[in-house]
Amino acid sequence: TLIDLDLQGNNISATAIQYLSDMLKENKTLQILNLQSNHISYDGAKYLASALKINTTLQILNLRNNDIENISAEYLANALKTNRTLLILNLQNNRIYDNGAKYIADALKINTTLSTLNLTGNMIGDEGKDHLLNNLFYNTTLKGLYIDEDTNLIELSTFLINIINQMKTSTSIDLSNKSLRDIETRILANELRFNTTLTTLDLSNNEIKCKGVEYLTNALERNKTQTTWDLQNKRLNNRATCIITRPLYNNTIVTTLNLANNTIKNKGGRMIAYILSYNNTLLTINLQHNRMKDVVAKRFAKVLERNTTVINLELGWNDITNRGARSLAKALRRNRTLKNLNLQNNLINTKGVQNFVKVLNENQVKSKSSFFFPQSFQLIHIDT
Repeated sequence: TLIDLDLQGNNISATAIQYLSDMLKENKTLQILNLQSNHISYDGAKYLASALKINTTLQILNLRNNDIENISAEYLANALKTNRTLLILNLQNNRIYDNGAKYIADALKINTTLSTLNLTGNMIGDEGKDHLLNNLFYNTTLKGLYIDEDTNLIELSTFLINIINQMKTSTSIDLSNKSLRDIETRILANELRFNTTLTTLDLSNNEIKCKGVEYLTNALERNKTQTTWDLQNKRLNNRATCIITRPLYNNTIVTTLNLANNTIKNKGGRMIAYILSYNNTLLTINLQHNRMKDVVAKRFAKVLERNTTVINLELGWNDITNRGARSLAKALRRNRTLKNLNLQNNLINTKGVQNFVKVLNENQVKSKSSFFFPQSFQLIHIDT
């Protein structure tokens, strides 16, 4: 009795696939069918899908390299909604895009038998991956779902489910260095929208780009508990900074903003400084390692003359010179709130330091302030 049929690489026509599919509707013994590299395309996939709705014995089907496109993926996905025996389906190296992935994702929400699905080598982007991940939350039988050689979405889905469960009870979660990308960030952001327990979420050192930042920002506009935004080491640019600053104008929850080690440069730095004219909640701002120059220091200086909430301002490892230092020092004549100003490893020399010494000697605030300077002036404590 035949249980394994290998027809790989035979350029089988759609008509031949039709005959084969008719056989599958009646056959009660065949368990493995290999049709790899046959270019069965649209019609062939349609015939096979029709057979899969009826067949009750086939367990492994290999359709790798067959020019299967979105519409063909839809036929196969519909078959998976009713098929109760297929365990392994290989759709590797076809021409399935995001729409095709959506059809398959909808089927996985219903299918309760498939254990392995290979979609590597297709054209599935973030949108398709998003559909697959979201629907995997409802699937408990699939053990392997691959869209590239290194990623098993089942493992990623399990990881995200665990994080989402933690978010419901924890006040602080560290997700730094997890290789998270925009699509995973979107799923977490959806949960973050209405979260009422989490106050600190560390997403530093991931692969989140502008789109991911937008997902997070939209969520944080609704969130009423997040006090710390840690987005350091994201390679964020001016556009991302613009997205981040939008909800901070009227935000009364966030007290700490960490954008260290990005590339927001002068334009992004000015945006952050500008929001301080409206935001009365931020206490700590970290903009270290962002290639910012004197124009940013001058903008912050202007704002600090009136700001009464910021306590810690980290501007170390930028390109601020004596001119920027002079502006900041001048602002301290009026500012009575700032306690820690980090200007370490900028382009400030002894002359720039003297501006601060002069101002601090005039300052009547009876508290200790810490000011960081380049190398030989790394830390100066001045009591006034």
